[in-house]
Amino acid sequence: MSGEGTRCLQFGVGERASARSGVWIVPACFLLVAGWLVARALAAPLNHDESQYVAAAVLSGQSLIFRDFLSLQPPLHAWLLAPVAWAFAGDSFIALRMTSAAMGLVALAAVYAAQRGLGIGKWPALAATVLMAGCDAFQFTAAVVRNDMAPTMLLALGLLAALTGIRRGEYGWWAAAGLLFGLATSAKLSFAPPLAVAGLFLLAHVRDRRIGVAAVLAFGCGGLAGLVPMAIGYLAGPDAFIYGTLTFGSTAPFDWYRANGLHYRLAPSGKLGDLAYFAILGPTVAALALVGWDGVRRWRGEKLAGFSLEQRLLIALILAGLIGAYLPTPVQRQYLMPLMPPLFIALGAALAAIASRRGRAIALAVLGLFALFGFAKAGWPMLRAATHGAPAVVVDDQAEWIGDALRAQRLTGPVASLSPERLVDSGYPVDPRFATGPFVYRSGALVSPRDAERFRVLTAGTLFAALDRAPPAAILTGYEAGTRKFSIAPDAGLIAYARARSYRAVRLPDGIGVLHIRPQRR
Repeated sequence: MSGEGTRCLQFGVGERASARSGVWIVPACFLLVAGWLVARALAAPLNHDESQYVAAAVLSGQSLIFRDFLSLQPPLHAWLLAPVAWAFAGDSFIALRMTSAAMGLVALAAVYAAQRGLGIGKWPALAATVLMAGCDAFQFTAAVVRNDMAPTMLLALGLLAALTGIRRGEYGWWAAAGLLFGLATSAKLSFAPPLAVAGLFLLAHVRDRRIGVAAVLAFGCGGLAGLVPMAIGYLAGPDAFIYGTLTFGSTAPFDWYRANGLHYRLAPSGKLGDLAYFAILGPTVAALALVGWDGVRRWRGEKLAGFSLEQRLLIALILAGLIGAYLPTPVQRQYLMPLMPPLFIALGAALAAIASRRGRAIALAVLGLFALFGFAKAGWPMLRAATHGAPAVVVDDQAEWIGDALRAQRLTGPVASLSPERLVDSGYPVDPRFATGPFVYRSGALVSPRDAERFRVLTAGTLFAALDRAPPAAILTGYEAGTRKFSIAPDAGLIAYARARSYRAVRLPDGIGVLHIRPQRR
């Protein structure tokens, strides 16, 4: 084995426990984390972003994305969740949240396995993995129905395959890595930088005997295969695909934030400030600092020779993750997820490289304090759920109440709402014209009436005419009524229509939602 490979496989060897000591600790920790993630998924407050993801998952089981309804995301995530929504009809919202938690656990397992494959000892590898779970971004994305945890899981698995490919020098692992990186991109576009950077990394190291031309070709073929879902989505509805995945994201957020007086969050300084703020909520910043310190130490010692091929790949992907986190506008906490797998694998190596017990204890204490803050922030909703009910269960029960109310009136047809996640388990179909939740509707001035009809969406300008052509059985409002941050209330148009067409308003059990029931035709 080359000296570089030997060095990589042996960092952290001093941290290894004996084969039989503490054999129970790893499964016990993962069991505890699994229980935490499940509880967190049940207790997390609803996030209105979930509207589009839940609707897309449910509708994808019965129609074709971009052809029959618009999506604002690449198609893979909806297709992955569609079987879950179908199998657990009636309890699909809870099942979809549990799926996010399960994906989070798989991502953590892949990060741990990648570290162990590099020769990092059990304890630093486990510590780095638990610290990743303590990040606010991870806690959030593992608890809600969004398209962040699926690509994070795929990226972590792809990293495991890539690092194994370097170690074994087998191009089959690179094909798997390319496939997984490509699939991550097909689930969320902000995961494209890791795919591109990994490809460039291979090209830059093509002369290394553990990579070679075969590995580059294998990764490229795998990456192309992973992008096939994107191609299928495009072919299903080219114009809708371009608008949903590219045009909307580059125009609508600017329109919405400026309309609400939040234009400062769109500037580079605002984005950097948001990125720093979200990174501080948990050990992300501390992990970056320690990994950076370890990199500087290695560079001072041996320059580039101080870094194994595996470490160079991790550094490249950390930079790619930072790019992926910064690209979307405005920056949100979930956009840190492309950074997580490479950063915390590298963190395990940095922890293992600390020679003194005192230095290691100080590093773990600082990281642990940040992680405790992340866990505490995520745990607060659990305490509230213990007295007020778990939001995921409450939504499920309330959807059943909606269904019972409509069945009592013997109504048929879809239900319209800017909050479709709250009615998917009612037994009534979601009006596909509201598949994007509030997002296209609230920035409807950017969509021409012709495009709105082509994309099968409604805007404030087309709402009355479109609903008159196909009146829904009911209209659910109350959850897009504006907030302290966003003063504009998108629900106002639907309420106006319901009143104008004599829909009967019924207050929901939570005291917030209002179900407008279509008048019976005589």
